[in-house]
Amino acid sequence: MYEIFEKLLKERGITAYRVSKDTGISTATLTDWKKGRSSPKSDKLQKIADYFHVSVDYLLGQKQKNIPADESSEDLKKIEKLMNQLTPENRNKAMDYIDLLLNSQDKK
Repeated sequence: MYEIFEKLLKERGITAYRVSKDTGISTATLTDWKKGRSSPKSDKLQKIADYFHVSVDYLLGQKQKNIPADESSEDLKKIEKLMNQLTPENRNKAMDYIDLLLNSQDKK
């Protein structure tokens, strides 16, 4: 599973730290997965799958990458296309800006 997780990180230009921050899964847990000290439980697998917009089966190396499309899939495709045009540093800045927008929205 961790190999696929690392592949997704690289494809998206995202760090494990960013995933940890965004999903609430600790960096220690991610490190344990990487070193084989533990395996992800189903709830955390689902969080990772949702985060990357893939199926749990894909994370486990059992099925194709994409999950069925929903109403927001066109928006997600546009965002992904734009994010892929950015440098890794600017992708992180964009994610920080989105976090800032979400946090300011929550306070209203």
